[in-house]
Amino acid sequence: MIPLLFLTMGCEGPQLSDAFHQVNVTTVSSDAEVVNAFVEAIDGASARVSVLVPGLESDALAQAIINAQARGVDVTVATDVDARGQSGLSLLESASVPIRYANDAVSYFDFAINSSVFWTSEQVVMTHTMVVVDEIQVVNASHLGAGEGSRFIWTARGEDIAEDMDIEQNQIFGGSDASSRTAFDSLAKSVADLRWMYPTQTDHNLEIWLGPQERLVKRVIDHTYGARANIWVMTNDLADEGLIRALYAKRRDGFDVRVIVGPDFGRTSPNSSALLLRETPGLDKRQLTDAVVPTLIIIDTMRDSLGRYNVARGMNVSHDLWSANRLFAGSEVLTDQLVDGSMWTLTDVTEPSGELLNMQQVFEDAWDRATPLLEE
Repeated sequence: MIPLLFLTMGCEGPQLSDAFHQVNVTTVSSDAEVVNAFVEAIDGASARVSVLVPGLESDALAQAIINAQARGVDVTVATDVDARGQSGLSLLESASVPIRYANDAVSYFDFAINSSVFWTSEQVVMTHTMVVVDEIQVVNASHLGAGEGSRFIWTARGEDIAEDMDIEQNQIFGGSDASSRTAFDSLAKSVADLRWMYPTQTDHNLEIWLGPQERLVKRVIDHTYGARANIWVMTNDLADEGLIRALYAKRRDGFDVRVIVGPDFGRTSPNSSALLLRETPGLDKRQLTDAVVPTLIIIDTMRDSLGRYNVARGMNVSHDLWSANRLFAGSEVLTDQLVDGSMWTLTDVTEPSGELLNMQQVFEDAWDRATPLLEE
């Protein structure tokens, strides 16, 4: 009998890293770099590519999708109905790539206010920007499209991550998006992310939360109240009363709170955004003029008052911090309850990792370039 040792010689055994999820976060400053990351992932696909994008102006990305389908890869694309006619999507249609135009207008009876409500297709939004490749790799970006400003690219590898993101894409492609309602006028989308934390072999873990079925802005509010050292928030438009009041409450209690808004500040809900100007005296707040301002929340990367590190978080939401409620002062507002989007988060349970500190550096660079936001 040949010893088992000889039977296994020459065969590479499983790698320890294969038992963990792998995630890498990079910061880029151009749309071309985001497109290149997506194209590289799609060019390496051999079986399946699932695409979720708010729109598609890039002909290069569209051609990569077409090429994948031509070599036998199963390809599906879901995007926002308001993007119909964009150059890249027209190319996909010409090549008969399966496309789902989602997030159309919605009307229903709201039992909470005993009234019928209506939101236009512009108020029902797709902000997912990701591709899932061969049920093993996910590339997610904070922004796709032209404009000056920073973007985050998340490259994650692992069967659990890819499966959960595939479920999300399959729901939307299959017709269940943020506008879908049941017979009882409740959200039809199910919680696809069954594993909200993905452990890695490094000092940090990955969390992915999917909206609107998982309330993203409310989660930001919860972590704001739970912070023990610093809360730094950057977003193009800040339009949630609850979050503004939470940030101010932490500032009054002596925490390091900083807020950066972008050029679109006040556009979606001027009255709720005005609370930041009128009712937060002494809160450090600045405005950035970059065309692309990612939504980034940095929490507890500093030592607390006792000199200890707590659980640190770097949170990247795929959309602005719009209202978590559907109404403000009785009027309908753009709400994250009608947004198909995601929040990708790095968490460190000891001191912040290099990846998280790199995310913090993006905030610090923006803070240095931003100008003070004057209070009313």
